Amino acid sequence: MNKFCFDLKSSLKLLNDDYDPFSAPMGHTTLDTKHIREDFLKLIDSLNLKLLYVEIFVKGPDYGPGVHVDHGRIDQAKINWVYGGKDSYMTWYTIIPEKVKDIKFNVTPINSYSVVYPEHTVKEIHRQEVKCPSMIQSGIPHGIYTKDESRWCYSAVLLTKENKRLTFDAMLELFKDFI
Repeated sequence: MNKFCFDLKSSLKLLNDDYDPFSAPMGHTTLDTKHIREDFLKLIDSLNLKLLYVEIFVKGPDYGPGVHVDHGRIDQAKINWVYGGKDSYMTWYTIIPEKVKDIKFNVTPINSYSVVYPEHTVKEIHRQEVKCPSMIQSGIPHGIYTKDESRWCYSAVLLTKENKRLTFDAMLELFKDFI
């Protein structure tokens, strides 16, 4: 098992059955909580977690890489459910220290923020397909590449009841029954 991404059991469902995951518009938005399964909300509550929000990332064909770190954090995990995007993959990177001056801070369309890394400031360290669902490391530079079809990603941002973000290892431990 790597420290970037691992697949979870398909029994971990996020969306209500009557919601079409392909209905989200292109870009970066959030999901209305009325579309989230009650059993998912009960599960995270039983794990002493709460949902901050579900981000939706819709990328068209031939997109990539958009290297960034979510919320400017180090070592944080999210759970992603990906629809479409055949042959797309996520890549994780290490920062080239002498190029750090070229990074920039970005406010996203949902008023969160990210740290953006131009491709010349990073070096690839891991690449893999993100399946439905998967737990991903979003606290180090990463980006998505799509091929011939658009990709819809629903990304759950979970917090402890004390409003703390979860590290990759902490989330791995909490969701071990879904590995």
